[in-house]
Amino acid sequence: MRFDKLTYTVAEMMGPPQELTIKPDGEVRYESHSNNSMPDTPEIGFYQMKLPPAEVEKLSHSLDNPPFQDLPDHRGRIVAGDRYKRIIISTGSSTIEKMAGTTEPIDPGLAKLIGQLDQVVAEVIRHPKRVLRMELSHVAISDSGTVTMDFKFSGTGTEVTDCVNPVTLAGGPALSIRGWSYKTHSGFSIDQVFWVDVDKVTELGKLAEDTATSVFIRIAPGQGISFRATAQLSVTTPEVYLIQLSYQNTTEHPDGPPVMIGELFSKITKLNIPAMK
Repeated sequence: MRFDKLTYTVAEMMGPPQELTIKPDGEVRYESHSNNSMPDTPEIGFYQMKLPPAEVEKLSHSLDNPPFQDLPDHRGRIVAGDRYKRIIISTGSSTIEKMAGTTEPIDPGLAKLIGQLDQVVAEVIRHPKRVLRMELSHVAISDSGTVTMDFKFSGTGTEVTDCVNPVTLAGGPALSIRGWSYKTHSGFSIDQVFWVDVDKVTELGKLAEDTATSVFIRIAPGQGISFRATAQLSVTTPEVYLIQLSYQNTTEHPDGPPVMIGELFSKITKLNIPAMK
């Protein structure tokens, strides 16, 4: 099947999407607005590459065998909160859409095509264009429950990365810590995950007398800016927890630069939380 555009979206219902777009000339663009499902890849942004003609032909062949339009899918049966995968094929004025959730078996033909597209995603993320990455370098907790997290924002693409300064987000849900017990059990549920807003963020290496804080920061390719975040934890049971730092921005700024939109989670790290004093 020849196509004018193939779009492959992975997301949670009502959540930020990851979207792959393939053109017939092999141009591939990938937009990632959340790494929630890939915590070992703590970055979001835009990626771009070109597929060889043979790979485009392989995709076209897969759309014909079996015929894409005849594949059964899960449209209309995916509930809010479930993770879904959606493929849209545009040809001329016609559009064919298929969706797959996680609660029902996936048709083998559709599963095979999804597997091919996942391979394209795995390849395109090796070609960052404008990407924001967040890495933790130090995590500690005091006897009073104050958590300190040193983290670094870096730009890993070929273009500059603009984003909302995390210093301006302290005190709200846009910059927070997510955690859950390391000793999870079969009865573990999502309501056992806790969220704590970060109280304060400072830019490391910035002079104390330089009090002006910009709403936006610009990171050149290969460069980074380091910060220190603090938050107050209050957990009922002293034990080992798994925690992540979460940075979120869902607001575009028409009068400012094209800032990164989405939710970015650090890699998961262990933290031994003592009994609070």
